[in-house]
Amino acid sequence: MDDHKKERLHNDHILEKTNITVLKEFLQKLRTDYSNLQNKTSSLQVGSENLKSCSGFVPGDVLEKNAGNFNKTITDMEKYLTSIDKSQINMSVSLSERPDSGLGLPDTVGEHKERHKNINGGLYHQLIQKVDLNLPYSQSGFTHSSGGQATKTECKALGTPHILNITATPEIKHSSTDYKDNIDSLKNNIQELQVELSGLKVSHDQVITQMNLNSQEKQNLEEGLLALQERLQGEYALRQEMDGQCKDYKQQILLLTDELVAERRKLHQLNLRLAAQENEMLTLRDSFPPEILKEEHMNRGEMFKSDILEELYWNVGTLVMKYSEVLKQKEALQKDNQQLKESQTQIIPITEHNNILNEVTNKLDTQIKETDMMKQKLFQAMGNIVELRDQLENQATNSITIEEHGKEVASLEKTVASIREENQACKLELENKNEEKVLLKEQLEQKVEELQTIKSREAESLTNYEQLKSRLEVQLQSSREEIQILKEKITEASREALSSNGLFSSERDRSMKLEESMKDLERDAAELKIKTHNCEEENRCLERTCDDLNRELQEKNKKVAGLLMLVVMVRMEESLKELDSLAKEVRELQRKYDHLNAELEETNKRHQEIVSIYRTHLLNAAQGLMDEDVHLTLHWILKMQSDVVY
Repeated sequence: MDDHKKERLHNDHILEKTNITVLKEFLQKLRTDYSNLQNKTSSLQVGSENLKSCSGFVPGDVLEKNAGNFNKTITDMEKYLTSIDKSQINMSVSLSERPDSGLGLPDTVGEHKERHKNINGGLYHQLIQKVDLNLPYSQSGFTHSSGGQATKTECKALGTPHILNITATPEIKHSSTDYKDNIDSLKNNIQELQVELSGLKVSHDQVITQMNLNSQEKQNLEEGLLALQERLQGEYALRQEMDGQCKDYKQQILLLTDELVAERRKLHQLNLRLAAQENEMLTLRDSFPPEILKEEHMNRGEMFKSDILEELYWNVGTLVMKYSEVLKQKEALQKDNQQLKESQTQIIPITEHNNILNEVTNKLDTQIKETDMMKQKLFQAMGNIVELRDQLENQATNSITIEEHGKEVASLEKTVASIREENQACKLELENKNEEKVLLKEQLEQKVEELQTIKSREAESLTNYEQLKSRLEVQLQSSREEIQILKEKITEASREALSSNGLFSSERDRSMKLEESMKDLERDAAELKIKTHNCEEENRCLERTCDDLNRELQEKNKKVAGLLMLVVMVRMEESLKELDSLAKEVRELQRKYDHLNAELEETNKRHQEIVSIYRTHLLNAAQGLMDEDVHLTLHWILKMQSDVVY
């Protein structure tokens, strides 16, 4: 049972340590998750601001529509370019057919202008409208390329008849090269717009994925919170159970200490009784008279009766039985004491148990506080996520116009600078968090060192326990040796009692004589009691007479005082004579009273002396000791009685 209790206590201690380590790991995970969530929320905020600043937060539907519009504009631009190529080819063919007709050149030039207007006018206006519609969404590409503006102006110049002054074929060739350059620049701008469209789509997809990840992380954190709450409730229940067990252990320890004190008192009383009994045995052995122990008186046993011997045997047997019972009680009490000491060594001290409980409670309180802080931070993060969602919904509902989008695109560079500053601030925050991480690691190392110190203390307590156990074993061995010595003494005493059985016969005569002397002494004591009673009665009578005389004196004094008051002047001399006679009588009465008191004191002293002598003789007779005079007087009395009888 003791080993089972030790194992149980050891397992409980290990479970507490494992629970503490698991809680620490779980808190570290929560801290890391919270830091990741903060980083992701900050990155989301930065991404949302970037999206706002870069694209004015254009919704997905609008982006898809703009992509379709861009594709349409690209196809229209390609058609327009093919038509321009065809017109240039026709112009070159018409010029080659009329190389010598210089007079008719103005007519052909006018016809060419009209054809150019008719062919390209409608297409130009359609393209300009589409480009003007889609240009604000991709203004960044057109602002950086000056060739786009040239193409726009040149395309407008195609519709105006007063700009082109085609006088000869070199000017037409120069315009065709300009057209080709403009077409190339338009193609480049279109490709850049397509790249920006794909980038916007990718950023939109990333935002959606991050939102999904945030929602998943939120669910995971909520599940972790629920699990943490359940675990805390379980640990709180375990803590209540541990508190109850601690109270029970304290009550048991108090009861055991009370029982130990009571048993120690019983042991002390039993030891005192044993010592008293041993002293009585020694006094009995020493009280035997020397005459009885001699060999000369061994043959006188036939003259005495066996009553006293039987009584002595009975007394010795009862003493031996009591002694054996006391030894058994002593052994049982020693066993109980040993068990209690072992139970005390197995039980952890109350101070250490209270220290461990205080440490566990402090750690649990700190962990509860940290969990509360984590809850608050989680709720704040959830509130921030909800606010971000509301902002996203508001931005999705509130569609932005083209002019506002153009303004926001113009403010993109400013926001990029602010984003860089925020990035630097985030880096600084990351450095601070790394420092906090280092501090947390140091705290963990300190806790590990504390655990090591606790383990060393436990090892020291185990060594102390082993030392105490060895000391108790040594004490047990010494007590066993003392018990063996006592047993040997008892056997010796029993042998001496058996050897003294022969001497009891010689003591019968002496005991009979002592009884007769006791009877005589009792008679004398009775006579003395009668005498003392008579003396006491006489003393009482004398006291009564003294009281009567005192009363008479008081009455006479009163009478004298009254007579003196009445007849002071008349019978002065007579009263003086009477007073003298009365004073003499009083003196005589006082003398008698003093004499009687002295006689009373003498009688009391004699009575006390007789009683003390009687007691001493009785005690000496009981112990086997007697004065020679008393012994001779008793022999003389017995002889006188035998002579009178015979």
